Amino acid sequence: RGRLIWTLTDDGVLSLSLRLRRTLGFPSLPRLGLRLFLPEVMNQVDYYGLGPQESYIDKHRASHHGAFSADVVDLHEDYIRPQENGSHADCNKVIVSGDGLSLAPFSFNASRYTQEELAARHRNTDLTPSGSTVLCLDAAMAGIGSNSCGPALRPRYQVDGQELGMELHLLLNTLTHTNTHNEVKP
Repeated sequence: RGRLIWTLTDDGVLSLSLRLRRTLGFPSLPRLGLRLFLPEVMNQVDYYGLGPQESYIDKHRASHHGAFSADVVDLHEDYIRPQENGSHADCNKVIVSGDGLSLAPFSFNASRYTQEELAARHRNTDLTPSGSTVLCLDAAMAGIGSNSCGPALRPRYQVDGQELGMELHLLLNTLTHTNTHNEVKP
């Protein structure tokens, strides 16, 4: 069960408040966040967080905290499975070309491909760009392990809290975000 509230104030602030309550026995979520389709020309990404390689809550030892800059094309990891790829965990800030977006710690993914496109293709050479910059902002994201070809995902890397939520505030050219999900620490 959930409650989603969008609020627009007179001073131009668009806010999202999301509160979820998982029913006992409901499976863990793969992610909790928001997907935005930005104009394709917004293709430059500057961020402060784990990089320069992709990173996840349970897959980040090859990464380090720092300031990084990349074109959206370069953030894509050239493999089809799993469909989620190129994420950057534990970020404090992201700016997508020209229009500033700045957030509290979160995970983000910027790509030319939708998750649906990645799931539908069997080979990376068959991928078709969406015509947008697809930006995913996640208050919580599960780790990569899935028990499909290895061990099951450890509980500390799952998005399985009974109470989950996020708050998002769009302020002119700035986006701020607060996590209220269960604490997931490596």
